[in-house]
Amino acid sequence: ETLSNKVKPLYISLPGWNQSLSDIHSYSGLPEKLKEYTDFIEKDAGLPVKILSLGPGREETIQR
Repeated sequence: ETLSNKVKPLYISLPGWNQSLSDIHSYSGLPEKLKEYTDFIEKDAGLPVKILSLGPGREETIQR
């Protein structure tokens, strides 16, 4: 039996947000659902999320 036959993916659906992130420049300005998503990633990974990239430009990077 191969490893792929033993491993089962775990899918978790989280609520999304319908707000543009283009004018947001701080963590406090992010939609609450995005903050909850970030909290979930931190808890699940056991590591802090210190930087969020909202797009390809340097000005679209938020540090916590």
